[in-house]
Amino acid sequence: MPNPEIGRTFAVHFSDPSLWVWGAARTKNHWQRVGRGEIDLSPDKLILRGRRPRFLGTATAPDIEIALGDITNVIQVKSLVQCHVRCASSTDRVLQVWAHDEAAARQLTELLPKQKTPEFERRVVERAAFDSALGALQTRTVVTAALVAANCLIFACTVFGGAGLLRADGALLIHWGTNFGPLTLQGQWWRLFTSMFVHFGLMHLLLNMWALWSLGKLTERLYGSAHFALLYVFAGLFGSVASLLWRSGVNSAGASGAIFGVIGGLLAFMVNPKTQIPASVATAQRNSALVFVCYNLVNGFAHAGIDNACHIGGLAGGFAMGWLLARPLDAEHRDAPAAQLAIASFVGVLALIGLSWPLVHPSPVKAAEWQFRSQLQSFAVEEKGIIAAQAALDELERHKQITHREWGRRLMKNILPRWEAAEERLLAGQLPEDSPLYPVKAGFMQYLDEKRFGLDLMSDAARYNDPGKLQWARRVMNSNEQRMRALDSLIRSRL
Repeated sequence: MPNPEIGRTFAVHFSDPSLWVWGAARTKNHWQRVGRGEIDLSPDKLILRGRRPRFLGTATAPDIEIALGDITNVIQVKSLVQCHVRCASSTDRVLQVWAHDEAAARQLTELLPKQKTPEFERRVVERAAFDSALGALQTRTVVTAALVAANCLIFACTVFGGAGLLRADGALLIHWGTNFGPLTLQGQWWRLFTSMFVHFGLMHLLLNMWALWSLGKLTERLYGSAHFALLYVFAGLFGSVASLLWRSGVNSAGASGAIFGVIGGLLAFMVNPKTQIPASVATAQRNSALVFVCYNLVNGFAHAGIDNACHIGGLAGGFAMGWLLARPLDAEHRDAPAAQLAIASFVGVLALIGLSWPLVHPSPVKAAEWQFRSQLQSFAVEEKGIIAAQAALDELERHKQITHREWGRRLMKNILPRWEAAEERLLAGQLPEDSPLYPVKAGFMQYLDEKRFGLDLMSDAARYNDPGKLQWARRVMNSNEQRMRALDSLIRSRL
């Protein structure tokens, strides 16, 4: 029967006003209402007033009337009020609104119908049992907080070190420990770990820390802090190794591989029978995690510059380690945590050694390619220094501090030998002709030969005041610049 006491208006949000909701399970909004709105309660119906989403904004939407007799399964969680609405043409739809505060949400809940289906009551009981068991573990999420703090601190250090706030300098971040294949594979294996704490710009950091904070807290409470720390580190290392196996020339960094490992660990805990997670809770968490994984992997494959190999490796490593570390949710049945940690750590080390074996024992062709990539990185650093020195020499002439003839003499004495030495170091070592990097090396040989020839002509033209050689030098240098643009495209496709 209609409730004669009903007749109130509640200010609500039709979308979650919280900032920290990324990665959480989201219910499809069939009502197409977002942002702030109102709920009007009359004796026999509920009226939704709000705005609908539009491209680049929102628009006023017509009121939606719902008969109170069609509302079931009302539940309140803090400021959230959720219910099911019966529909003749489809399955029940979910309505979610966020009240101004918990007290207002409680008042709204008390005025709505009390009818609950048996299936819904079972899920509520299972969720309450899960929350009670999780609370009984009394796990403080200190590792998640420490990881977020460490990532933010290291990012601040890189910014103050000149790496850039919004657009990061990838070459400079190599010195901060990115997983740069040519250096990692030349013995700097510590980069597999340090790269987990280095980020390419503020947005990269914020997205990763948002995901880590949202997902890490629950996962740490489920596993316990020590187990969670092992899972996080192992997944991050596994992702870093997978990144090198997929593309050894990449300059990779960020916590995303380890975060995918956290998701893998969460999935493992939910599906492992020994954890005894209630079916409805496990299904909800599993579906939420799978949606997150699928969306981010598809996005990674669709956009260049995203290291999906690291993501997939971290996910697989986190799931495997999570399966080993999973324990019953009931605190009384969590026996011998030290023994489980020791066994999982030993298995994890063996897994990392096995996965890294092709990297530590490469074929002669692979070893030669890795050496060339390392030489190419060193050349890039030397090239910047030589170009800067030549620009300083040009400034001296431009400001009449040296004559044009003296400019040519210094070019021959100070600049040309540096190009020759850089070329010798870059081209040292044997790269097989069947290697996909051989055309890159051949292209550099031709480019640097022409570079030295053009500078030699410019030096002679300046020292001997020869206009003919100056024109010749300009033609050579212009042609070589076009060659370098083609070489840049070849480098991006092969490295």
